[in-house]
Amino acid sequence: MKIRAFGIICFMIILLLLSATKIISQDKIQQAYTELDSGKFSEAEQLFLKEQDSPEAYRADLGLFFLYNMKEDMNKAWEYYYKVISSVEKPAPYTFIILNGNFYNRIVNENNSKLLDILIKESKNKEDGFINAVACEDLGQFYLNHNNFEKSAEYFDKIGAIKKWSVIGPFENISASGYYQKYGPEIEFNPDTIYTGKNNKPVHWFKIDKIRNDNWIDFTSYFPTDNSIFYGNTFIYSPVKQKAEIRIGTSGSYRAFLNDHLISECYEERNNDIDTYGVEIILQE
Repeated sequence: MKIRAFGIICFMIILLLLSATKIISQDKIQQAYTELDSGKFSEAEQLFLKEQDSPEAYRADLGLFFLYNMKEDMNKAWEYYYKVISSVEKPAPYTFIILNGNFYNRIVNENNSKLLDILIKESKNKEDGFINAVACEDLGQFYLNHNNFEKSAEYFDKIGAIKKWSVIGPFENISASGYYQKYGPEIEFNPDTIYTGKNNKPVHWFKIDKIRNDNWIDFTSYFPTDNSIFYGNTFIYSPVKQKAEIRIGTSGSYRAFLNDHLISECYEERNNDIDTYGVEIILQE
């Protein structure tokens, strides 16, 4: 009994020591981030480097990635970024942070094979539909830029964007006055009706035959004006009653309806990206 009790006490002490070590490590890494935020790069660098063997080393590596990226030392930035990606259990959030800006543009233009491996892996991510779509979009754009049109189309299609639309417009939107205005196409969908649009011009529904390579529906491709209200209508088929998620990216404000019910909207005009807005829905059989 004494030996067993002694073993438990030792185990508890070891646990406490490990916890204390982790807390101290977190404090030092947080201090390093504070120095980085203050522009004290040398101090931050030294603190991050001292934590390379700590339980929180991946956070120190991430800090070094940010630091070297700001200093435009892309080789070192990539070295520490790749350490993060290789060490964390779920790399998807860390993949997302590099997919915009100078760092990504530099390494993707260098045809970095490890970066492509990361994107290809995330393009198969079944747990996170957002990072899956982002990775597919970036791979589609990468192969498009390198004139591999077949590969580009393959990845753009994997995004899962709805591509078959009927559209109509433009309608007046002076000073965003059209946002809550219920024009005819919002009240009913009648593909044979001619409505009075902007500047009293007749407008009607028409199906779009071609869309951009990246599967974005760009209204400026079909209409000669952009400061207006436009409508898009599509039909989807659900073989069973099921939960689904509608994801939307926009340039401007939007309102989204499903079976005549408003399900999502944003009044502010924003130029955002893929899957910025998401809403869970029920599709009936």
